Amino acid sequence: MRGLPHLVALLVVASSSIAGSAQAAAPEPDGVHCGRIAVPQEPGSATTTYDPFTVTVLQGGTDCLEARRTLRRYHVELIAPHGWNCARWHGSTEIAATCVRPETVEELDLATDAIRSYPDRLVRCAQTLDVGNSGVVLQARDLRVSGGLGCRAGTRVVRAYLRRALDDVVGCAGPAVNAPYPGCVVGAFRCRVTSVVRRSHHFCSDRSARRVEWRERDVSIG
Repeated sequence: MRGLPHLVALLVVASSSIAGSAQAAAPEPDGVHCGRIAVPQEPGSATTTYDPFTVTVLQGGTDCLEARRTLRRYHVELIAPHGWNCARWHGSTEIAATCVRPETVEELDLATDAIRSYPDRLVRCAQTLDVGNSGVVLQARDLRVSGGLGCRAGTRVVRAYLRRALDDVVGCAGPAVNAPYPGCVVGAFRCRVTSVVRRSHHFCSDRSARRVEWRERDVSIG
């Protein structure tokens, strides 16, 4: 991987992990906004889930199509595409990435072109959702959506997931321990649980990286 020692300090870093984070994304940088890219968590796997990233052209004349292709490839392969010099923060997966050219440049101010991706902004949904079956009640809290998914649609996905979990549908009632994990399929969405300590963290995403995440706990009485 080509390194950018000066550029790394300028990255917009989010604290999300591969499991997904309930924290909001970093503020959007100035520039030309080029929509979103869907980055697979397990490239090449038929059961992968996706993370949404927003793409921005910071400077220069790079068109949006090239910016999205370049940054998606860098996120997937972790190698700067030909002609570009790219860097991202280490220790996290859902993080900002910046690419500049010419590829010999290591400072943003000297670049003719600069593009950046960063985790899509999470929108908090106020609703707390309880779904019960045969005396067992599962509660979803702290619902948040991203990637262009609205709260109403996200809530429908979560409700369907909880019903499938209560019905012990294969892949919906247990934790995602080892990747690749088939997960729980809800329509076009693939869902996973990433921890099971009291309040487990869950998320669902589709191939366009529309995503909903939430904290879940069993609130059954007795």
